[in-house]
Parts: sequence; C-alpha cells; structure tokens
Amino acid sequence: MWRAMAICGAIATGASPAAADQILNELKTGGVEFILPDQVEIAEEKVFISPDITRIEYRLHNPSAKSFDTYSSFPMPDIAGSLDGILNFDPAAGANFLGLEITQDAAKPELTLQQRASINGVDLTAELNAAHIPLVPQAALDDELQKSLSAATIAVLEAHGLITLQERQDEPDNTAPVIVPRWTLSQTYSWKTVIPAKGDVIIKASYKTNLGGAVNVTFLDEQGAAKGDAFDNYRASYCVDANVIKAARDSFAHEKANKGPLYEERWATHVMTAFGDDTVPIGKFTLTIDKGKTDNIVSFCGDGVKKISATSFEMTKTDYTPERDIEVLFLQPSGFPK
Repeated sequence: MWRAMAICGAIATGASPAAADQILNELKTGGVEFILPDQVEIAEEKVFISPDITRIEYRLHNPSAKSFDTYSSFPMPDIAGSLDGILNFDPAAGANFLGLEITQDAAKPELTLQQRASINGVDLTAELNAAHIPLVPQAALDDELQKSLSAATIAVLEAHGLITLQERQDEPDNTAPVIVPRWTLSQTYSWKTVIPAKGDVIIKASYKTNLGGAVNVTFLDEQGAAKGDAFDNYRASYCVDANVIKAARDSFAHEKANKGPLYEERWATHVMTAFGDDTVPIGKFTLTIDKGKTDNIVSFCGDGVKKISATSFEMTKTDYTPERDIEVLFLQPSGFPK
C-alpha cells in the first residue's frame, strides 16, 4: 500500500493578533510532501528556523529488497489577491518568491511547477494567461501593468470575477480606478524520487523564512498587563515565559513614555500537522531555532529544549509524531534608544 504524507508540508496564511495597520502578514509554510510505500520510513528529519532562512532535511530509509519510483513535492504558500494587509515578499520575484532550493542526494532534481489561479475553487489560470496577467496577484498591482490593460481586457477580467475596480484614495486627481486582483494562486513544485533497495535518500529544502510582524509588542493588554485574549493566544502559541513578558512590559512602558517601543515582533510558522492522524512517526527529529542576533529574544514551545550556542536552541525527539505546528516568536530591538 502507498500513502500520501505531508511531513511539515501544508500551507496557510495568517497573522497574529495586533492592530491591522501595524501588521506584516506571514505566509505560513511547510516542507516536502511525499507519496511513499509502506516499506519506506522517515528515518530522520531536521528543521532549522531563523529569521532569515528555513532549512529542512529528510532521510528516507527503505529496508526492503525492492526499489521504488515515486514523487516528492513542495507546495508554495497560497497567495490571495487583496489590498488588505502587507505580505512579506517581492511580487516581482515570480513563482519562486521564497527562493526555494531543493537537493536530492546532493544533486538538484528537475523540478516541475504546477500553478493554479482560482476563485471559489474555479480554475481561471487560462483566462489570466490569455490576458498576459502575472499569476502572482500582487504583481498585477503594478502601475505600469494596469495602465497597459485595455478597457476590453479589464471588462473580461471583471466579468470573470478576477478583479474588482476601486477608487484611488490617495490620488484624488487620478480618476483611473485601482484594479484589485481577487484570485488565489496555488503553486507546487514536484520532482521524481527513486528510493533504492536497502538504502536511503537525502532530500533537503531551504527557503527564505517568511516572517509576519508588528512594529511593537502586541500581546499585553491596554494597561501593559500579561492577560487578555491576545496574551492567552501568545502563551498557547509561543509558550512565552517570564523573560519574554518582562521584555514586553519594558517595551510597553518605553512606548507609553513616548520614547517608542523597545521591541518589534516577528513571527514564523512551520506547518507540521497537515495530515493529522495520518502523519507517521519520524524516527529521529531535530528542531533548531536560531534567533539570529544575540540581542534578539525568541520564544517557542518545546520539550527538553537545550541552548547550543549564543543564538541557537535545539530540541530532539525519537519516534516523533507532530501534534502541533512550530510557531516561533522573535522580539527584535526596534532601534529606539533606551
């Protein structure tokens, strides 16, 4: 029997609680998905997360006397078209906006990219391609591109529900409407994987960590106390401790004194629970979180976490079945003088 498995392999978008005008939305990202026969196991997985880069390494082990030809894939985060919120990536970078790199047994496999632009589950990729519209929704907000679209093209796109037209709020003398993309782009890179008899395959993936964030510390209540819904959410998601709470209170007091916040928040989420109960145990699992700079503060949930360097923390597990995603809170100095 074969099984489809997402080991760190699902995608979602979201943001932590904070005022909307202060939010940098994160693109929650996972890792490689596999279609594996029952004989093949995930012998080892290593996850490394820092504010700059995420690296994942898998060792697939086949103890049987038969080799298997299968496929692996990496789903990129879905991107929804909207004017609401700010996403932390360059739309002009195209499909591979995360800078994804894949190696398989130290070689770069031939990747196939599947792209699908949809609204309410309806595939409208062909309609966008026919109009020469980039599939990354935010790239369609480019002023020069919008000026180049004919009235007939705009009418067709609007009739398909791919765009809406909005008045410009910041340019009262410009009567041309803003063309707002409404579609969601889904993308997956896939490649062939051969798992040798009585052997291993090493697959590595790396990409730019897509951080969400806020310009201040947002999980205290209006009086700067560690209570309320926002704090409860952060305690559940990031296991904030007394040191993190103290830093947040100091930042809150500094901002209240009109000196600016001492810290800004950054969030990273690595999805581990895509298939729920269908996720098989990982023989050996290693999580390394690196906070980047020594004056950054980091908080995340984990058992038996050890500090292994001035900026790095490590958790190891055996026969590990993920029960929650990896959610990381970074507090980074804002630059305001203390």
